[in-house]
Amino acid sequence: MFRNVLILCVVLLNFVYAQSSSDDVSQQFWLDYNPQLDLDSNYTFYGSVGGRTIIPYTWTKVYFTGAVRYAPDPLFNIFNKSQQELHGGLSVFYTFNEDKDNQIELRPFQGYKIRWPHLERVKFTHFLRLEERFIFTTGESDLQFELRARYKIEAIFSDFYAVGDDKIIYRKNLIDSPSIDIQN
Repeated sequence: MFRNVLILCVVLLNFVYAQSSSDDVSQQFWLDYNPQLDLDSNYTFYGSVGGRTIIPYTWTKVYFTGAVRYAPDPLFNIFNKSQQELHGGLSVFYTFNEDKDNQIELRPFQGYKIRWPHLERVKFTHFLRLEERFIFTTGESDLQFELRARYKIEAIFSDFYAVGDDKIIYRKNLIDSPSIDIQN
């Protein structure tokens, strides 16, 4: 049964397109480096540096991000320290365009992250981020301003079980290594 469902999914995925069904779809290449430095028990400096490009070439971006994460001490012991975080930082992007003027973009941002609820096998993380985007085009004196809000939710599963017809149970704990138990 499980094997049949897996084969059906693989066959059906060959007919699904995420962006476009045409053959002239471009490809993107992203390269990122994300260092992190714990300053003390509450503050962490983190950032990223990297580049992005489209193949065939239409634009290439290089960027740098520096940010601080503040994890406050628990308030009345309602939440532990790892459950709430405040984020703030600045990203700088430079875009090399093939057919138009290049752009410099400054993105200051603020964010709030909370890990809630903590169920027995699933932990949820909510992250709300507000970005201000200041876009300067080379050769022009105009400034574009955009405001962007982002919301991200994550679910972390501590155990995963799958049972097939052959009575094979797969157990995955994200902290330990996976194991396979065969039952008769």
